[in-house]
Amino acid sequence: MHLKSIAVATGLLVLATGAQAQGLDKASWIKGFRPVMTDMFCKNPLIQKCFKVSQQKCLEVIGQTTDSCLRKFDSSLPAFFQMPADGRKWGRDVGQCAGDEFESVLIADKVKGGECGP
Repeated sequence: MHLKSIAVATGLLVLATGAQAQGLDKASWIKGFRPVMTDMFCKNPLIQKCFKVSQQKCLEVIGQTTDSCLRKFDSSLPAFFQMPADGRKWGRDVGQCAGDEFESVLIADKVKGGECGP
C-alpha cells in the first residue's frame, strides 16, 4: 500500500485551505492543519479499504499520531510559515510521520495484499 503517499497527499491537500494567505504563524498553521488532516485522511477510500477500523477509531488514531508528530517536529517548525512553500514542506513531513505511525498502531487491523500491500 502507498500509505506514505496517502499521508503526504493528505498533508499537501490540507495546505490548500491556507494557500491564499501570504503567511501564517505557527499556532495558526497547527490549528488549521490538524482537524483537516485527520478528516481527509480517514475519508480516503484506500484507508477505508485497507484498515478494518471504524471511522471513529480512524479519527482517534490519526488524531493521536498527528499530535505526536506535531510534537516531534515542534522545535523545527518555523515561527512563521511562508505560504505555500513552508506549509507544503511541513504538511508533507508531518503527514508522512502521522501516516507511518497510524500504520504501526493499526498493523493488526491492516488488510494484506493487493492495493493494501504486504
